[in-house]
Amino acid sequence: MSEVSALLIAVAAAGEMPYGDAATRATERLLEAVPDVTRVQVAHLRSRIRTRVNVGGSVTASIRRAVEEAVRTQRVLNIAYADAAGNVTDRAVEACGFYNGDQGWYLIGWCQLTDAGRIFRIDRIQSARLTTRPVPTRDLDEVLGWVPDEVATP
Repeated sequence: MSEVSALLIAVAAAGEMPYGDAATRATERLLEAVPDVTRVQVAHLRSRIRTRVNVGGSVTASIRRAVEEAVRTQRVLNIAYADAAGNVTDRAVEACGFYNGDQGWYLIGWCQLTDAGRIFRIDRIQSARLTTRPVPTRDLDEVLGWVPDEVATP
């Protein structure tokens, strides 16, 4: 049962991440199915772990779901995006993936406005609407344009 405990702890410690709501629901279902002793072990281990909370700002559930769905189904996402200075622009973004940086989670996408790969801090997305337009297949590292040594596929 140590593997089950480890999985449950890892999801709990991950915090607000893409697909985090679904992972939390899955761990709750898994917790319901494990013996009481495992539930107690998980609760004990959770009490000994601390994580950073809300690196970056908070994101509404509807925006988070739209971004997650766009990446999962490889569709274009129409967003209103606030840059670091607070200027908001409307953009059509080919949702390609996610990047976990120092400021929180980012959407990796091909911005049709600038015709270039970009990363968008998810907490700066003011609104998000999923379209039915498919995303062309793109190499994620090429869309990023750079991959620091400390970045890896999970």
